[in-house]
Amino acid sequence: MKLLAAVLLLAALWDLRKGKIPNLLILIGFILGFGQLLSEKDIDQIFNFFPGIILPPVLLFPLFRTGTLGAGDIKLFSLIGCFLPARDTLNCILLSFFCGALFSIPLLLLQRRLISRMRYALSFLLGCLMQRSVGSYYPPGEEGERMKKETSIPFAVPILISTLLVLGGIGL
Repeated sequence: MKLLAAVLLLAALWDLRKGKIPNLLILIGFILGFGQLLSEKDIDQIFNFFPGIILPPVLLFPLFRTGTLGAGDIKLFSLIGCFLPARDTLNCILLSFFCGALFSIPLLLLQRRLISRMRYALSFLLGCLMQRSVGSYYPPGEEGERMKKETSIPFAVPILISTLLVLGGIGL
C-alpha cells in the first residue's frame, strides 16, 4: 500500500501546485496497482480489481457533469480501486467528501462566503428538483470561472487523507 500512498501524495502535491492531476501519473499508478495484483498471484483478487475501478466513475459521473468534481479526481478514485477492494474504495470516496468539507468550510468562512455559497448550493438543488434535470453548477462565462476558482480546493489532498485513514483502519 506504500505504492498507493506514494502515487496519491504525488497527485496531491501536483494538484496543490498546478490545479490538475497528470494522466501520466494516473497511468503509472494503474500499472503499479495491476502489477502488485499480479505479483500476489491470487486469481480472486483479479476479479475484485474491476469493481473498484468501475465504481467511482459510475457513482461520481453526475458530479463531473455538474462541474463540481474534476475528471482527475474521479480517475484517482479508480486508481484507489486498483489497490483496494470496492468497499474500501467507497469508504475513501465518502471520507474524502467529509475531509473536503472540513477544508472548505474554514476557507469559505475566511473569505466570508459560507452563507452565500450555501444559498447558491440550495438554489441549485431546488432548481434541479423543480426542472427535473441537472445542469452545470457554475454559471457560464467569466462569473462561473471566477466562482469555481474562488471556491475550489485541490481535492487530491482530501483523497490522500481519506485513503490514509482507510488504510489505517478508519472507515464508515
